Amino acid sequence: MAPSGLQVQWGDVATWVGGLATALALFLTWFLLRLTRQEQREARAEQRQAQARLVSAWSDHVGPASSNGRHTVTVKLQNSSDEPIYGVRAAVGASWIGDQIPFEELDIIYIVPPRSTRQQDVCLQVDRAPDGSHEPSPPVEVIFYDATHGGLWLRDRFGHLAQIADAGSPSVVQHFFKKPANLA
Repeated sequence: MAPSGLQVQWGDVATWVGGLATALALFLTWFLLRLTRQEQREARAEQRQAQARLVSAWSDHVGPASSNGRHTVTVKLQNSSDEPIYGVRAAVGASWIGDQIPFEELDIIYIVPPRSTRQQDVCLQVDRAPDGSHEPSPPVEVIFYDATHGGLWLRDRFGHLAQIADAGSPSVVQHFFKKPANLA
C-alpha cells in the first residue's frame, strides 16, 4: 500500500483516449503541413523552369574546313515560349567530352522574341570523329535570362537545364562547357 501523500491519480480511460487522439491529430497536422509545403516548393520550381524548358540551341550544319582548318558551324537557337528571353549567350564547343573544351561564342542578339528561331554561323576548328571525318554536330550551350521569373539559365551540351546561382557574376561565360557541379 502506498503512503497517503504519494498517491497517483491515473484518470479514466476516456481521458487517456482523448489525450492520445489529440496527440495523434497534432502529429498528422504537422505531417500534412510538411507534405503541403514540399509540394508547394516543387510547384514553384516547376513554374520557374516552365519558360526555360522551351529554349534550346543546336548545331544544324558543319561546312568543310577552310584553309586555316576552321569549319563553318551553323547554330540554331529556338525560343518556343510565349515570352522573350534576354541576355542570350551561346557557344559552340570543339568536342563533346572533356574538361577544357575549346569553344567559340556566338554574337547573338540580346533579346530573342517569343516563338522564334535565330540562325548564325561561327568558325571553329572542330575535333575529328572516330572515323577521321570532322564532328558532324558540335555541341552547343546557351545561357539566358527568362522573362517570367528573371532567372539565369544554362542549357548545356547534353540538353540539361540548370539555373545559374551566381547570376551577378561579371562573366557568365565561365559556365560554358563546365561540369554541372558549378551550378545551382
